[in-house]
Amino acid sequence: MVVRVRRWVSLLSGERAARGPAVVAAAVMLGVLGLVAAANGQAVRGAAPNVPKAVSPATPKPAVPAAKPTPVRPAPAKTKAEEIPAPVELKGQELLTRDGVLLRATFYPSNRGKEAIPIIMLHGWKGNRSEYTALARQLQQLGHAVLVPDLRGHGESTRLAYDDRRKLENSLISRAEVANMVRRDMEKFKSFLVQKNNAGELNLEKLCVVGAEMGAVVALNWAVWDWHWPVYPDFKQGQYVKALVLISPPWSFKGVDVSEALNFPAIRGTAPVTISLQIIYGANDRKVAGEIDRMVRILRQHRPEYETEEEIREKQDFFVRPVAKTSLQGTKLLDGREPAVFQQVLPAIASFIHFRLEKKDFPWHEIKERR
Repeated sequence: MVVRVRRWVSLLSGERAARGPAVVAAAVMLGVLGLVAAANGQAVRGAAPNVPKAVSPATPKPAVPAAKPTPVRPAPAKTKAEEIPAPVELKGQELLTRDGVLLRATFYPSNRGKEAIPIIMLHGWKGNRSEYTALARQLQQLGHAVLVPDLRGHGESTRLAYDDRRKLENSLISRAEVANMVRRDMEKFKSFLVQKNNAGELNLEKLCVVGAEMGAVVALNWAVWDWHWPVYPDFKQGQYVKALVLISPPWSFKGVDVSEALNFPAIRGTAPVTISLQIIYGANDRKVAGEIDRMVRILRQHRPEYETEEEIREKQDFFVRPVAKTSLQGTKLLDGREPAVFQQVLPAIASFIHFRLEKKDFPWHEIKERR
């Protein structure tokens, strides 16, 4: 158990794992692992069994007639609210973009209603939504509502509503198509979640976006797009993204870079309300580590590290998690090819969402769409 704790110590403050303040995160992480285990109806692995103490034999007494046994009420069957809903496949007109692309996605509903945190997961170049299956199922078990799409030109999102003969190819993805992922695809996914929010099935004010490689570029740039919308007293069109999980984020993809996004006030950390950030990557890839170090230098200027457990829980909103002893990047960190790697990444993401979203006060409200 000691070895396991040491390995988890750095999950919330990964880049400081060798320094004293990061040890504080151990207690934090074990608490989250308890939540994960509880969600699955299991004890935390490694916990001491509850063994009754030995009792000294007492002096024999005359036998007393046994009392009538008290009837035991049978355990109640699981209610529908406690059951994990089945995944839903979305296609056709449900996810038709304004420029005619028929997107596909899998939605993992929550059973927590307005308390559910919505999460959008974006794959990398030439990837597809199946790469997130394991992570999506685990986060759904924790009560989150997870939307996992195929971005245009990838997976099953290759058809156009107005031209059956044409097929979008990911090998031909250009800067313009990446921009369309940001402006068209992501806005369609948001519209779907708005409907679920207004149906009381999730709280869009706690939106988290997970992006791997190309998906991280899309996530960062869409967060800027989402936050550029002004908020009026009776109408709100954006500012829903409250957290980003960036897995192996590159500095640029197909000519679309992240420099503007990193300097956007809500991401840089200079706005009254900021977007919480977590960066995860395989530590053994020097090129990736170099690009991420460049990003971290920008973000650390206004996003300090904290020393105490309470400060880390309540105030720290930027975490860097280099996964040791692997050069795997992107969704390869999540697909199970190295189970030990996934066992590090899952609790890191789960704890980040727990403390930066579940524990924060972003009240649910009905969203009035512009007509």
